[in-house]
Amino acid sequence: MFKLDKAHRFFDVSDYSRYPALYIARFFKNSYIGAKSFTLFFTLVGLVSIYLIAIRQHLIVAALLLPVKSLLDAVDGTLARLQHKPSYVGRYLDSICDSLLNAGLLWAIGHSILPFSTLLLAWLSLQIQGTVYNYYYLILRHEHRGDKTSRLLEFCCPKPYKWDNALILSILHKFYLLLYGWQDYIMMLIEPKAQRVTLPKWFMTLVSINGLGFQLLWIGVLVAFKEFYLIFEIILLYLNLYCIGLIIIKKNMDKKLKSSSR
Repeated sequence: MFKLDKAHRFFDVSDYSRYPALYIARFFKNSYIGAKSFTLFFTLVGLVSIYLIAIRQHLIVAALLLPVKSLLDAVDGTLARLQHKPSYVGRYLDSICDSLLNAGLLWAIGHSILPFSTLLLAWLSLQIQGTVYNYYYLILRHEHRGDKTSRLLEFCCPKPYKWDNALILSILHKFYLLLYGWQDYIMMLIEPKAQRVTLPKWFMTLVSINGLGFQLLWIGVLVAFKEFYLIFEIILLYLNLYCIGLIIIKKNMDKKLKSSSR
């Protein structure tokens, strides 16, 4: 199942694994394996990739594991929707694992060639870039009655579903806020009016370059070619500038819409 109905979907370069993920999810729909199992599966795959990169062994295998991780990452949410068991525990667990794996991946790539401060800045940049994508995508989904397990602002712990453990949800929610709460707040400061404007499909396609799936894809390609420095150059320079450009484009669209409505 998709997060948006067919009429409002856009070409999402980050969501290249959606159709195989849907096939896998349908296979497991009536099984005892739930969505959170695939969250653990993709975490394990990510950890194996990180280990291989850190020791600089089997880099092509490590690179191939990154899109596999993205595939399994797409399966968990798809399976939850197919089984009609959306979960806030699963939603926070997924995001937390993604963030920690991103940190581990950047450390594995750069720990022997770059100072910790640069690695930290790269991780923060990668996180913000992904948040730009998620923020606009959430606005689109909420506008067109798509998947609403994720919220624009997560500062209040949601009411658990009957199959969610309330204590675990509370713990994961606090951990989520530590990793992502500041990012949501920054986007609200930068784009407070974004929720009032319909986002065109071409703009969402441009934004999707910042999605985690595409991030892992191009990072994997560069890992396979041992272009470790280039990875950090792209994250710290080009993609940060790209995100600034997207926000400027969005604000110009807002101005034109405001002028035409007068």
